[in-house]
Amino acid sequence: MDAKNRQSCAHICLGSNSVGDVTFCTDCGVVSVVLQYMTLRLEANAFLELDALLGSARTRLLTLAQAQVDELRPHSWQSETHVH
Repeated sequence: MDAKNRQSCAHICLGSNSVGDVTFCTDCGVVSVVLQYMTLRLEANAFLELDALLGSARTRLLTLAQAQVDELRPHSWQSETHVH
């Protein structure tokens, strides 16, 4: 896609936060992921695959982080039960 065509695209904001923005072009069907000085342009299907990949990685990262927290907890905390 050349610069002339890109300027005529109709972008819809799909999301935005302090890390970046995600837009979708209704004319060409491209999803743009803007992270500071980098823009990643993907076909919609590729974006959905990337989303699935990142979702799996996020789940795995949270599982690893929780395992580390559990490992650092004193054993007495792990076996405590509160009975009133």
